[in-house]
Amino acid sequence: MQLNKQIERNFVKLYPEMSLGTLLKEAVAKSSRNIFPVVDNQQQFLGVVMLDDIRPMMFDQTMYDKVYVSDVMKLAPEIITETDTAEQVMQKFKESVMIEAKEVTSEKAVLIGVITQHQDENQLEEYLDELEFLTLTAGGKAVKRFTQKLEKPHPKTFIGAGKLEDVRSYIETHDIGTAIFDDELSPAQLRNIEKALDCKILDRTNLILDIFAQRAQTSSAKTQVELAQCQYFLPRLTKLWTHLDKQKGGIGMRGPGETEIETDRRIIRDKIALLKKKLATIDKQMAVQRKNRGKM
Repeated sequence: MQLNKQIERNFVKLYPEMSLGTLLKEAVAKSSRNIFPVVDNQQQFLGVVMLDDIRPMMFDQTMYDKVYVSDVMKLAPEIITETDTAEQVMQKFKESVMIEAKEVTSEKAVLIGVITQHQDENQLEEYLDELEFLTLTAGGKAVKRFTQKLEKPHPKTFIGAGKLEDVRSYIETHDIGTAIFDDELSPAQLRNIEKALDCKILDRTNLILDIFAQRAQTSSAKTQVELAQCQYFLPRLTKLWTHLDKQKGGIGMRGPGETEIETDRRIIRDKIALLKKKLATIDKQMAVQRKNRGKM
């Protein structure tokens, strides 16, 4: 077997200094692959980035200019070359174990819910208990709960301005990276809360989708979850890659800002179309497999 004929070469290459935002925009959004090679400036192979490893961060805009390829890539102790024989390749596969470049720690999070005329205090506590379990399942750690009694959730910020300031102060003082809301947030609420708290904002739906993404095993399941995440996130776009353009909006900048948002939306729509096409291909393959099994 000639190994050079078995090697796929049509990959988007990553570099260690690339930010997560650039990775998503230049690689993930334009590819249906689940693995991306990392090379240095001399094009020497360093390791890989697995889509499963960055999936939990894909829709967390606060991480786009804080996390780099070097933080999430896996190192390969053994490297296969074109001159290796099939036996050498198999031996390397047996001996090689992909290792994490960085140790993952639990994210600290605060949980937020409201007591309304349709949800009393006991019901809210049950829901927050469940939300805390979901947070733990997703790899986080709930360190505090914030509750407020309202006739209904605030249309702009879910909770009142005073309570929101309490949450902001606690997050800032205790170095909390995530705020999780018990109900689904509207796009407007999400934008307003992100602006006020300046941290990762999740709601129950987003958290559950993240857990599904972590637990999905088959190619079909992973693609379906990623599609659901994209469809959920599309109307909630603010500016996915504002870190690529540090200029702030304001007088004379409103036009370009809107253009950038539309670009982000187009990228997500393209990704949705790509995922739907991939799902259709998987469905056809599964149909053929079922048909072949029926003939046996």
